[in-house]
Amino acid sequence: MIANYHTHTVRCHHADKVEDAAFVEAAIGAGLQVLGFSEHAPWPYETDTWYKDARMDHAQFDEYVSAVRRLQKQYEGKIRIYLGLECEYYPKYLPWLSSVRDRLDYVILGNHWPETDEFGAKYMYYSTTPEELERYTKIQVEAMESGLFCYAAHPDFGFSSWQKADEVFETCARTICKAAKRLEMPLEYNLYGLEKADLRGHPGLGYPCAEFWEIAAEEGCDAVIGYDAHYLRHLQNTKYRDGAEKFLHGLGLNVLETLPGLE
Repeated sequence: MIANYHTHTVRCHHADKVEDAAFVEAAIGAGLQVLGFSEHAPWPYETDTWYKDARMDHAQFDEYVSAVRRLQKQYEGKIRIYLGLECEYYPKYLPWLSSVRDRLDYVILGNHWPETDEFGAKYMYYSTTPEELERYTKIQVEAMESGLFCYAAHPDFGFSSWQKADEVFETCARTICKAAKRLEMPLEYNLYGLEKADLRGHPGLGYPCAEFWEIAAEEGCDAVIGYDAHYLRHLQNTKYRDGAEKFLHGLGLNVLETLPGLE
């Protein structure tokens, strides 16, 4: 693994309170050649009721862009740095994303809430009914089909609270994987999900979900490995990375070292 395109910063309010450069130094120390910053999108909400520990404030976006661009120059020749966002699929706010897209190098899909993360919405991690899982699948496929995203981060996130790999799971997982194959969109094997499983467990199948990735292999999907780095330890600990590489290659999946179109 030489590249990680899934890195957060202190701006999201649930990451290490360190300077951005500390993540770059940790990436270099881990032997990475490419580091992508993909902070949670600062959607321009019309009210002040959004979940404030989930993403950077809209007012921070310009500073975030400038900070990462400075790091690109500062570390030129040592590591390649890219500027991105991790975004949900919120049709209401896509005009804003389109308006800033040319200031970014890439955008990854990370679905967490079904509409927005304003208070009252149910976190899709806790999908426990067929209707909720089908809604997650529908949003995931529509987002992938939009052409806005270069890969799907933790595509199995919505199965985290589902209890078993039953017919509903099979249908939804295969629908997502078939769409990824058709659209030639890589799926991310998320290392932070592995750490969460070790630290506190998941309420159901969890993510990354082995049964989901077995289906991804059957459908011939491409995979990328994402640290989903919120803490320096995520880049410094290679245990999950090494295990992920072994697991994915064992399934016969094609694991991309870098993202097409960037490198």
